[in-house]
Amino acid sequence: MDGIGKIVNEKPKNIVQERRVLLFPEHNVREYYSVVLRWLLYIIIATYGYFLLKHIVDHWRL
Repeated sequence: MDGIGKIVNEKPKNIVQERRVLLFPEHNVREYYSVVLRWLLYIIIATYGYFLLKHIVDHWRL
């Protein structure tokens, strides 16, 4: 057993580095989309609120 362990430890190992940008996840898809869609909804509400308040303030100054 010691000989086999020594052979395995001395064998060169391949190191593969991957750099990827994932737009669609491989795992936890349901959680990913719930977070992304929630933030998208927050951005839409914030933008709509901003333009609505801007419209109200512009007409209020008259």
